[in-house]
Formats: sequence, structure tokens, C-alpha cells
Amino acid sequence: MKKLYPIVSAVFAGSLFLTSCLGDETVYTDPECSIKSFSVSDIVSTITVQKPDGTDSSYTKTISGDHIYFNIDQFKNEIYTVDSLPYWTDVTRVVPSITSDGVVYFKYQGDEMYNYFNNGNDSIDFTNPVDFLVVAYNGADAKRYSVSINKSSAEIDSLVWTRVVGTDLSLDGVHRSLYHDGRIYVFSDNGGHPAVTSSSLLSEGRSWRATAEMTGADGIIDFSSVVSFNGNMYALDSEGGIYESNSELRGETWVLASEKKLKKILAVDSHYLYGYDGTSIVATTDFVNWTENGNSDMEYLPDGCLSYAYYDTKTNHSLQNVVVLGNSSNVDDKAVAWFKISSANEDNNEPWSYIQVTDENEYPCPKLDNLQMFRYNSALYAFGGKAADGSGKYAPYDYFYCSNDNGITWHKVLEKVALPSAVRGADIPLSIVKVDSELWLFQSGGNIWRGRISNLSE
Repeated sequence: MKKLYPIVSAVFAGSLFLTSCLGDETVYTDPECSIKSFSVSDIVSTITVQKPDGTDSSYTKTISGDHIYFNIDQFKNEIYTVDSLPYWTDVTRVVPSITSDGVVYFKYQGDEMYNYFNNGNDSIDFTNPVDFLVVAYNGADAKRYSVSINKSSAEIDSLVWTRVVGTDLSLDGVHRSLYHDGRIYVFSDNGGHPAVTSSSLLSEGRSWRATAEMTGADGIIDFSSVVSFNGNMYALDSEGGIYESNSELRGETWVLASEKKLKKILAVDSHYLYGYDGTSIVATTDFVNWTENGNSDMEYLPDGCLSYAYYDTKTNHSLQNVVVLGNSSNVDDKAVAWFKISSANEDNNEPWSYIQVTDENEYPCPKLDNLQMFRYNSALYAFGGKAADGSGKYAPYDYFYCSNDNGITWHKVLEKVALPSAVRGADIPLSIVKVDSELWLFQSGGNIWRGRISNLSE
């Protein structure tokens, strides 16, 4: 790497100027020698995680350079990232590309000499701000910049929980929480008589309606099957009937929504409700017309603790990823996951696929009692009670498991994102629901926590 010494032999005419420039803190603002644009290549970070068996392993995460934007302040001579990068980002080997009016040099804090900058090739450590110097082609002008890549602190990226004080929520046993039309609904088994209560967000979780039984169906409403879709709530009864309720009916009264019978409701997205009719997965938009959307590996569909998430694909916002996670009686020690890409155009609406759990995949989601999944901070998270096989391998509600690849692999989260300490290890049923950028956690007994990553705006 070439050094720029106090006298730059390549530009003799400006040597006296450069000697002064490099020896003091004078800032020159000549418009003829400035940085016009600043970008970086993809940043690859290695992250160490703990596998479910307790051993460590590493994987990489990449942030596209196309998604990292820099602001250039020509008055303060500062260049910095517009948005802070995640705390885990490795900024020790970053390759910048610069457009400028001159020859560019750089030096680290504490260094006396500038290094010649090989544009688009030099790997630079941005752990601390780095000084860049642009020397005009005439050798007589120069401009110095301080360049920073900002990262969120570990504290900022942490999930912080606050317990709701003064709530009148009455809740007992296994339950399911759902956000619908400005209210949070909590559906529970209620001793074999499924019931519901709800609260407006305006009450901040303190004021809840009296718990009321879910009525109107021929059979018993399956409280764990309730979903929100196209302005209504839908659920199955014990005879496979599809019923609907809404805000006016308060989730208490349910009316028949379709002549179709289903074994289970699998998921919804922005376009369809998906169910299993005993033969294949079917999809509908209106509960009158149903189309087949998959018929392979049906024996591996979840038959318990079923949850789902849907979200836009990264490359095409008219398409959505849909992931289902749950437990299957045909798989002993691992949860089962299913995936599809959804499109409003039925011709492009791909069928569901079972995510095969193979020996090569060392990171399946463990099979846990009361297993639940949700999407938050651009990732999928799962958690649950003790090991469903009774082995005692997992303590109840001890960790989150995170997937960044649409449910294929799951990694135990060891820091920053965790359940409240008051619930970890306690075998007391929980449910969770995401409302905007906040998580609401409910515990049997009526306890409520609200959690949020402070810099999250989704």
C-alpha cells in the first residue's frame, strides 16, 4: 500500500501546500477537489450461534451494499451512513467505491501518514471513523473528510419488555391471541368451553371485556383455529364447519361462512385463506370457490400448535412468502415447517411445499409444547413450552429460535432478543401477537407484557 508522505513527490508544484495540509487540522473546501459519491460493496458478517444441542456453530449474514446509503455533508466535511446498520455487522473489512475530483488517500485515527486509496479494491476497517483526503489534480488543493459507518448499539437492538400494570384481564389455561380491527382478542379453552375477551389498543392493555363463550356453531368452536382475513375472523368448529365473526359480533357470536368442510385452517395471506380438507390443501378468496394448492406430503401437515406468517418477498412486492410451523404426530423430535409463494394471480400461486428435515439440516426448530411462530424485525421467531416428547431436553419458554431463510433453519437466540425473565422456565401457557412494531405477550393468570426493539419502525 502506497504511503502519502508530508511531501508528495508526484505533485512537486503543490508540495509546500500539502506539507502544511497534512501537518495540521486545516479543512479546505475547494469545490474542485471533493467526494461526489460514496458507496460500499456487500458486507458479509460471520455470526456464532448455539445449536439446540448446545454446541457452537457459525453462519454468515450479508447486507447488500445497494441498501447502504451514505450522506455527504460538504459543509462539515463528514460522510456517514443514513441508517445505522445492525449491531452484528462486521465493519472491519469494508470495500468502498468513491467518485471524486482528485486523488484519494485515507488514514486511521492516530496514524501520521495517509495511505493511497485503491478505489473499489482496498478493504478498510470502519470500527472508528476514517479520514479521507482528496488531493486535486493540480496538486494545489485538498479536502479532508471524516467517514463513519454507524451501527446500532447492542442495547438499541435488544428487545425490551414492559409489564402492563393495572390490567383487569382474566385468563386461564392455553390461549391464542390475535389482532383484528384495532383490538387485541384473546381466545382460550376456558375449561372446555371456548371463550373470548378483547381490548382496544386505546386502553393500553388495561381494560378488557368480560370473558364470553364463543357461540353459534353446530359444534364446539376450535379457539386455536381463529384467523383474521379480509375484515372478518374465521374459525372451525369440531365438525369442520367454517364460521365467521367480526368486530360487531365481538368474536363471541359465530355464523356459518361456507358450505365447505375443513380438517384445519392452515394460514392466510393478503389474498387467500388456506385449509386442509382431508385430501389436499385448498385456497379460497370468497369461501364459495376453492382451488387445490398442494397435495404432496400431507402426512406431515401440522396437527397441533399451528401458526403462520406471511410477508412480501424481497424481490417482488406483488408476491408473498407464507410459512406455516407446527407439530406433527408423524415427526418425533422436530417441528414441521411448510412454505409457499403466494400471488393474487392464481396462475402464479405456487403450491405448498413441505420443508424436508434431513440429516444435512442441523438446525430444525425443536418440537415444543404450545409452539408458536411470528414474524418480527424481518425474521421469523418461534418459541414454546417444554419438549413435546417429554424428554425434558428443553426448559419451557426458555429461548426464542430465529429463522432468516423462510423457516428452513432455526437458531437459538442467545442475546438481545429474549422472553421476559419472569416467564422463562415457567411451565405456564403463553401466547403472543404482533401489533405494528410491538409484541404483546399474554400469560395464563392474566399477566401481560409489551415488548419492542427500540429502533424498529416496521
